[in-house]
Amino acid sequence: MASYRWTLRAQKHLAAAIAYTEKKHPPDWTERLKDAVKRLEDTVVANGLIPKRTGRVKGTQEIDLTPLPYFMSVRIRPNGDYDFLALLHKRRKYP
Repeated sequence: MASYRWTLRAQKHLAAAIAYTEKKHPPDWTERLKDAVKRLEDTVVANGLIPKRTGRVKGTQEIDLTPLPYFMSVRIRPNGDYDFLALLHKRRKYP
């Protein structure tokens, strides 16, 4: 069973994304974002297999949170656990 760890940066990104959606979008958008993150966490815990693509930064992978305009940057540790590094908007210039 895999586990995950949120970096401080990723926690700040998530908090900022939630705060932004609460101000600028209907309430269901915030719930959709929280649900997408919860599903991601549950999937990692359940089987450690998540849809991913090679990240834009060497040694990372990306998880698309479609239909939301976000993706999660992750690093998979040698033991199979995940580090959630950043939650980014798809239109943001990165890195």
